[in-house]
Amino acid sequence: MRYLEYVRDRYRADPCVEWVGSQEVEAALHLRGEQSRLLRRLIRLSHWWGGGSAFGERDWTVGVPIDVDDLLAEADLSRYVREHVLRHFPVAAQANAAPAENGAAGGAFWFVADARLRERLAAGWHEAQDVCHVLGWRSCVVLCGGILEAVLADALTRAGAVIGRGRVSLTHLVTAATERRLLAEDSLQIGSALAAFPTLVHPARSSRAAAALTRNEAEAALEAVRGCLRQLAAATPASSRPAGR
Repeated sequence: MRYLEYVRDRYRADPCVEWVGSQEVEAALHLRGEQSRLLRRLIRLSHWWGGGSAFGERDWTVGVPIDVDDLLAEADLSRYVREHVLRHFPVAAQANAAPAENGAAGGAFWFVADARLRERLAAGWHEAQDVCHVLGWRSCVVLCGGILEAVLADALTRAGAVIGRGRVSLTHLVTAATERRLLAEDSLQIGSALAAFPTLVHPARSSRAAAALTRNEAEAALEAVRGCLRQLAAATPASSRPAGR
């Protein structure tokens, strides 16, 4: 909380500030070396950072978060923190409610049966949020599209649906999941950029589409993943949960 207050006050005093460094933070908050390293890890995990960040082992710099204007306008930092956690970690309550596997938390993808797929999805989800913070709109949309495609295909397969050979469009997967009542009607909005995410991977085919991508498309893609995860977790029956859940 003290760190957020510091960033807010720095930005209020100088709206052109782009990043803060470990040495100035340590001096302002009276932190020792170990406390500074712990703060660095917490900032990295919490997504309270933006472009220009460098997480060195001893010295680190952190880019001002892209939602710093929201931070500046928020009088109640406790409320701001709660909303941030709910936005970036939407299935935390469900994951904590599910039994741990080998002592580890279930994570946002606990309902996915394949352990290796769960691991890849978790890494991709973390990266998608990270690249959004450094203005990587196209990368964020591509990663979110891949995550949605994988979790929907997994859920449909477990529900007994035949996906078929070859690539199935994300829009088709959403429709199929809605028909199977894995998703509520019209609850998952797939914009044109997210629907066309496979083409964004190829520079020759995506130059115009990629150039038009903005923060709005990236944040909409992140929200689509969050909404999908919430619904698929809720729709997963106990009998279909991975062993140990």
